[in-house]
Amino acid sequence: MRFSLLFFYPIMSFSMTTFSHKSNSYYVDNWSTFHKKVSDKMNEHPIIKNNNYTKQFAKGDASLTEQQVFIQQFSVFNKWFLVAQLLKIINTPDIYEMQIGNEKYNIRNSHFEWLIDLAYKIGLSYKEIGKRDYGSLHTLYLCDELKRLYGSDDMIVAAAAAYAYETWVQTNFWDEIIVGFEKINKKRQKDGQSLLPLYFWTYNSRIEKQNTIHTIQDLKKMYVNGYIDDEQRFIYICLTMLDAIDVFWSNLNKTELCKLI
Repeated sequence: MRFSLLFFYPIMSFSMTTFSHKSNSYYVDNWSTFHKKVSDKMNEHPIIKNNNYTKQFAKGDASLTEQQVFIQQFSVFNKWFLVAQLLKIINTPDIYEMQIGNEKYNIRNSHFEWLIDLAYKIGLSYKEIGKRDYGSLHTLYLCDELKRLYGSDDMIVAAAAAYAYETWVQTNFWDEIIVGFEKINKKRQKDGQSLLPLYFWTYNSRIEKQNTIHTIQDLKKMYVNGYIDDEQRFIYICLTMLDAIDVFWSNLNKTELCKLI
């Protein structure tokens, strides 16, 4: 589920020179250069170029335990991402955006039930998913970085983190997970087992791909209006957010399943 970068874009009546010493024409003329610079840096990041975990998962060879580890850790990340989204709602300077944020927050929270359905099918109980106590150090690192950056009360930090996050969720990792589970479902069907529900993944894959143009448009509006005065800082925050996402995915194969005692 997408949150607009304009969530951080306050409606103000005073001059943009409050935020920047540069003229508005500077930002209009340099938008393409800035966007290319940001895109080039992020597109070279490992988690954007090549998610090794999901590429392997797409082969459909994940054991039941590996599936459980993946869903358990992803559920922790997914659930605790709501904390970062809630902070974004709290920090928004505009009541209209706050109302939109509340609505989207509730939608995303309801989609967690789709992940619960899948967890049940592979032998995880409700108490074993989404809980911080079951998160690995690497999963919790991502959760905490989302809270610190994505949920920041610093408008530029939050906007940069959101742009990086939105760029990542628009990659094809959703499809690689879907392909992997579809192959697993063929094996389950052959063995007389019930199929795993995949609507959490198929829905997000479809929705996030539709948001690509809006993510770029939101960033352009912020830039041409002079809100992003320190381009290097913006790029640094983008890459820091992607680093945290990479920490999560790169360490899933090293994570053990946490079970109730």
